[in-house]
Amino acid sequence: AFALAINGGTQTGTVTLSGENIYSGTTTVTGGTLSGGNASLTRAAFGTGAITVGTGATLFTDRSTLSNNLTLNGGTLQGTNGSGEIWNGTVALTGANTFNAGSSITLNGIISGTGSATKTGAGVL
Repeated sequence: AFALAINGGTQTGTVTLSGENIYSGTTTVTGGTLSGGNASLTRAAFGTGAITVGTGATLFTDRSTLSNNLTLNGGTLQGTNGSGEIWNGTVALTGANTFNAGSSITLNGIISGTGSATKTGAGVL
C-alpha cells in the first residue's frame, strides 16, 4: 500500500491534496500543514488509511466527513469556519493536542490515549 509522509520538521508551509485519493497506506504529517483542500466533503482527501499528526503539525479539513483513524501525537486537527467537520474514525491522543474548530468538529469514533486535548477557535467541539 502507498503511504504519504509530509516531513516538515519546523517548517510552516502547507501541502494541499485537492483530489480523490485512493491510497490505503498511512498518512503521516510531522511538520507544517496537510490540507484536504476546499470542500474536502466526503471524498477520500487523505486516502483510506490511518493518519498521524505529529508535534507542531496540522491536519486541515474543510466541510468534511471522514472515517480515517487519527492519531494526534502533539498535533492539531483544524476545521474551517464553514459547515463543520465530522470525524467517524477513532481518535488516539498522545502528547498535548489541539482541536481548532472554526465552526464545529464532531468526533463520532472512540477517543483514547493518554494525551491531552485543548479546544481553540470560535466553533464547537
